[in-house]
Amino acid sequence: MHKIESRFINENLKKGWTIEDFAEKLEMSSEEFTEALHDTFNSRACRAMIASLKTNEKRKAKRSKKSSDTELNDGAILVLDSESEFTTDSPLETNPSLELQKLEEEKSSLEENIASLENEREELYRKRKSVYSSLNEEKEALLEMLKQIESHEKVITNLSNELDDISKQAEKFNEEIALKNSELLSVMNRIQELSKISIFVYQNGSFELDNTELTVEVSEEDEKALFEAFTKSDAFEELTLKQIKAIAKLKIITEKISSNFDITFESEEMEKAFISTT
Repeated sequence: MHKIESRFINENLKKGWTIEDFAEKLEMSSEEFTEALHDTFNSRACRAMIASLKTNEKRKAKRSKKSSDTELNDGAILVLDSESEFTTDSPLETNPSLELQKLEEEKSSLEENIASLENEREELYRKRKSVYSSLNEEKEALLEMLKQIESHEKVITNLSNELDDISKQAEKFNEEIALKNSELLSVMNRIQELSKISIFVYQNGSFELDNTELTVEVSEEDEKALFEAFTKSDAFEELTLKQIKAIAKLKIITEKISSNFDITFESEEMEKAFISTT
């Protein structure tokens, strides 16, 4: 049975590795690699990891179809081991704050561009309406002035051609606006993803906040009070003092964070104890 370390999986998922990449690196077949994952990790973590691998495969296929100057903004981070839960995050952005700022600027630019395009489209609609009015007037004049049929037929032909050209231009604007709206939605979704805070709690009692530069002040008095309360709870009897202290501090931090966040525990016992406090 092949034993695979979670750190190895996590680091290379950040690079966008697929099942074939891992199998080649470990000198085994794709089937052997998949079997090794099931042998190493629990079913819940294994399902999440395979899902991330499939996501990387899809993104790799999409990237191969794009031009060489397309920026790579995708990928997946997975923190897990044989008894852990999991979480996914963007691996290609080493500084989410800078990317977030860039995306906000891109969002503003797209919104301004769309507004400008919509104004031009409205002007074209007004112009088309005016042409329609002129066309109808000329048709009526044609019926009333048979002697001027030849002249009016020429006007009708010109106006009809102009109307057709305007309609084609308006259609192009509609297509471009639809494309920009799609890009705007993608940017807004990416902003929401980068704004989410991920918290990783390790078995040794340490934890870290990913995807944020948030700093939370924790009162030693509050932390001590929670610690003493938790040590008396049956839900914490299987934990070390350091693990209990970590959960006490984590409890205070999560209560102060107003943003959306996910928590991943390396230890199932620590997770159960933390859940019992909610």
